[in-house]
Amino acid sequence: MNTTKSPIKIEVFSAVIGNVSKRCVDARSLHSTLGNATAFSRWVGRRIEETGFTEGKDFLPILAKNEDKGRPATEYTITVEMAKHLCMMDRSDVGYQMRDYFIECEEKLIQINSLSVNQTSTLSRDLLKTIDRLKASDNQFEEQVCKELIERICLQLKMPQPPIELLDVKLEKKAS
Repeated sequence: MNTTKSPIKIEVFSAVIGNVSKRCVDARSLHSTLGNATAFSRWVGRRIEETGFTEGKDFLPILAKNEDKGRPATEYTITVEMAKHLCMMDRSDVGYQMRDYFIECEEKLIQINSLSVNQTSTLSRDLLKTIDRLKASDNQFEEQVCKELIERICLQLKMPQPPIELLDVKLEKKAS
């Protein structure tokens, strides 16, 4: 993972483009941060034309209201993939730094998601072990502790509470 802290920051957010939730940025913010001297509308139009980016897949144009009662401006929500491409096309130090920043953001997101998967896997194993321990238990105190652990693990996993009554029935059958 890239451990260098990029001095460049631009908001990365989720947006639905083409019925798919994607990581996106505001094209005008990207243009501004790149420090490109070309007017935004000309810059973004030219980039879309040169590269063949697809509306509804790579970007979403949004007609913005103009408070001065003039012609409304078109804003663009673009995918992080498109933003990285635009940064490389800029061929500037800032462009390369911004591309590294986007890669760093993606790596952090992957790391967060993989931690969640690892934690879920561990909690699921703990849940199964605790259920087995409950079934094998022969004293009330340990049974109560197991039931409370099961409830706590289910809360952490954000899953419905297990039917403790079913476990009680199995325990009663085991006793007879």
